[in-house]
Amino acid sequence: MALAKLAGFRAVNLHAFWYPDVTEPREYDQQTLGNVAAASRLLGIPVFVAVTNNRGRMAPQDDDQRAQFAKFATNVVKDFPSFTKIIVGNEPNLSNFWQPQFDDNGGDIA
Repeated sequence: MALAKLAGFRAVNLHAFWYPDVTEPREYDQQTLGNVAAASRLLGIPVFVAVTNNRGRMAPQDDDQRAQFAKFATNVVKDFPSFTKIIVGNEPNLSNFWQPQFDDNGGDIA
């Protein structure tokens, strides 16, 4: 973060990745996001956090997984209140992040 500030960056972006059956940031996420939150407060650099799935095949496919994703996103915000710039989802029209893009009849559902 100090190097980002010295380089003239006015903000940084990072991801909090959701995986099926995960409803709160994992230990690694807690440590990483916590370190970034502390450094951003210390140096006054805002952080944009994208809460998203890792790959299209891991997009929340049903009501239960969508609820898990929503709870995960909520917990990221609750656990790290200094993050006020939250992006939910990433590139929803790209199949790399969100699938399925088409229904069984080939209709566009993106």
